[in-house]
Amino acid sequence: QPYHTPLPRTIRVYSNALLLMPPVPDLSMPFNIVGLTGTFYACLIGVTLNLLLRKATTTMADEYKGIETKSKLDKLKDKLKGLKDKLKGLMRRTKVEE
Repeated sequence: QPYHTPLPRTIRVYSNALLLMPPVPDLSMPFNIVGLTGTFYACLIGVTLNLLLRKATTTMADEYKGIETKSKLDKLKDKLKGLKDKLKGLMRRTKVEE
């Protein structure tokens, strides 16, 4: 007769410690949401105002000092003009060497 072992029994354990309680809404939750939303908007408005005021004050200070700020288009034109002058200088050098 072949060797026969009995199947192991399944044991189920029930305990209160294994249960997770879901969060229960109470009266303080709306105040938490208002607080988080207010904090978010305060940070957003603060950053925006900081950026706008910093740019405005530097522009006003430059105008007061008489410093002319160039537009981006003027800066690009100056760069292209500098590159053109460099190329002309290189072309002149190669003509002299020939």
